[in-house]
Amino acid sequence: MNKKAKQKKPSQFEPFFQFLKQLWENPKGKALLFFGFYLFFFIFIGVLYRTAPKMDNASFLIPESVGEKVTLSFKEIKEGNYTFTYQEDIDGVIRNLEGKTYNQMKEVKEDTRLYFLYSGISLERMDNVWQVAPKPFYIPQVLEEGMIEETLEQATFLSKTVYPNGESLYRFEISTTTLMELYQNEEVDLADVPNTIEVLESKEKEIQKITYDYSSYDSYLKNTPKKAKIEVSYHEYGKVKPFDIPS
Repeated sequence: MNKKAKQKKPSQFEPFFQFLKQLWENPKGKALLFFGFYLFFFIFIGVLYRTAPKMDNASFLIPESVGEKVTLSFKEIKEGNYTFTYQEDIDGVIRNLEGKTYNQMKEVKEDTRLYFLYSGISLERMDNVWQVAPKPFYIPQVLEEGMIEETLEQATFLSKTVYPNGESLYRFEISTTTLMELYQNEEVDLADVPNTIEVLESKEKEIQKITYDYSSYDSYLKNTPKKAKIEVSYHEYGKVKPFDIPS
């Protein structure tokens, strides 16, 4: 006995395709289809443009090889005449300080507190009297002029971003093993997550800002996982007037 042939169920899109076919066979309909296609195309491109990640109009330069030497000028910092702002974020606790440097001496303010640093000595003014006090910086080496250059010489260069305004951002990484030797004079051998340093250079080739993410180093030093990020911005090179050691 012959089985009845199964009837194919019409597609739910078939009326739509029939409508498109009728438009295509009509000159005015064909023009309408072309217009609709181009309209959809430009809307699609516009959506892509608005949702695509922004690159801040920067051109990203990949070094020929990671670890290549880069030239940064530390002349202005080593001359020790500038003002600076300092921010540290230690496990979400943020502190902001500002100060000025002249002839390797530093006068530092944090809200109403006033510090004075020279020759490895740190003083804080309390009740109008200068008293010996701990240095106000969480990792004081990041403010030592000679140590800044030495740290970056020991770091590994990763990449450089050049911005349209002429500024350049250099990215480095440095191991906790190296920092322990530089900052603590201790030899250790660790397989740790690298610490990172970013240096922002002006179009005049002066260092404007250095950002340190020393979370790995500080976690080892304190023997507990910690976030330690420090940002130092430099201003007014050569414009600080002389000041004396407080008496």
